[in-house]
Amino acid sequence: MKKSKSKIINMLLLILILSIAVTIYHIDSTYLKPNEIPGYYIAFEDNVTEQEIESILTNYDLIINYTIEYDEGRRPSYYTSVDKNNFTSVYYGDLLSRTWASRGMVSKNNDDYIISIRKPINDEVLETLESYNLQLKKFVWCYIDYGTGSHVNRKDSIKIKDKLEKNEKILFVRFDYIVG
Repeated sequence: MKKSKSKIINMLLLILILSIAVTIYHIDSTYLKPNEIPGYYIAFEDNVTEQEIESILTNYDLIINYTIEYDEGRRPSYYTSVDKNNFTSVYYGDLLSRTWASRGMVSKNNDDYIISIRKPINDEVLETLESYNLQLKKFVWCYIDYGTGSHVNRKDSIKIKDKLEKNEKILFVRFDYIVG
């Protein structure tokens, strides 16, 4: 009886250990892999053509081959440009506090800050922007895709992002991430 009881306990322990191992593997494989960047989301001014985008991107070493996916048919995205002297009051005082601005969607372009404006755009948003003498402008996203299984390491991706963001036609650059 003692031998069969110990066999049962050993079998249950083995099952428990295997279950824990499978769970740990599953959890580990579903997290983001932040050091592997499979592509970039790049926001361009609305009036930039596909040919101009391709021309702009050929001036940068994106390290490996990529394809460009254009954001066709989606609703437009909006931004405004705020000078550095008014940034704090506009962004924190009005836009962010009213949840009109997207947190983390701010970039610096020379002495101006580019702020992404969330949709929907209504009269209140337009009146607030007008009170600061700001214009609402459109932008479009495109996706730089390195292809299935391909990626650039995070260190190189940060360098690429920094270089891209210096281009006056590029408003935002965001990393895509691999989910395991």
